[in-house]
Amino acid sequence: KKILWSWKFNWEKKVEINALQHCDYILTHNRDYIDLLIENGIAKDRIGWLTPYFHSMNYIQRENVNTDILYFGAMDRPENYLSAIWFIENVMPRIGDLSVRFIIIGSNPSKLLKDYKNDKIVITGFVESIDSYFREGMCLCAPLVLGAGIKVKVLEALSSGIPVLTNAIGIEGIPAKKNIEYFYCDTPNEYEQAIRRIYNKEISAINIEHAAKQFIDSEFSITESLEAYKQLILTRRGTK
Repeated sequence: KKILWSWKFNWEKKVEINALQHCDYILTHNRDYIDLLIENGIAKDRIGWLTPYFHSMNYIQRENVNTDILYFGAMDRPENYLSAIWFIENVMPRIGDLSVRFIIIGSNPSKLLKDYKNDKIVITGFVESIDSYFREGMCLCAPLVLGAGIKVKVLEALSSGIPVLTNAIGIEGIPAKKNIEYFYCDTPNEYEQAIRRIYNKEISAINIEHAAKQFIDSEFSITESLEAYKQLILTRRGTK
């Protein structure tokens, strides 16, 4: 299997690089991929960056904050339901003394996930609006066990100002500062300690909210990225 997967990876990489070599210009959603493309023979002057589209929630005003821990995503996708299960099995037992609930928001939750439902594990399924959850939730945890690239759910959560706890997979391509704009957590103990600090109000939720919203506004402005994209198209069209 390892030999087959290695062959498949190398073949797909070769095909993809060859296709990219025929492009006039390449826009990535992840800044980290720019260096990767250069390493694979793509000229630097043919590569740019475009903010991925996400639903900005900077209009959210955090109020009536409760003690709910949120998880958000399409819950029929393995990277989401397996990550939620990891948190349920590895972190929730460690904070059993706290009056918290783990609220899992998203359509089509897997049966594997539904089996964990109880008083402290709430599985909502599809909801019409997530605004109230992000306005009132204590924090959002994204302990992703699978996935690559920028996670839109993390951008949206940061834009809302809710404290975000995530790992290297969750923060990939998002240059936020640890413990200022989000909390980096990898192990169950790190998630537990961060949650306890937030629960016990040992950190300033206002400072986190302000820093996270400011970060998204400055680094992931869709308006500014769109304008730069438009100018790029007009400029390159004029050179043809």
